[in-house]
Amino acid sequence: MNSNSSIDQDKEKFHLLQLEIVKHHTLMMRTQSNLDDVLALLSIFYGISFQVIKKKFFSMTSHNLCVTK
Repeated sequence: MNSNSSIDQDKEKFHLLQLEIVKHHTLMMRTQSNLDDVLALLSIFYGISFQVIKKKFFSMTSHNLCVTK
């Protein structure tokens, strides 16, 4: 049961992370901030490695983002 609790905590942590990424992505689109800078700040805030957070960002947003120029 402890492992289920840990899994639930991880799911909640990544859910909160996803909300933060959406918030920061919205801000980034307004300010033209560097995506890597935003993800680096989130990785420090959540204590998750930059590579993991970047992979998680792209896996969560790849089907939701449409970039046009």
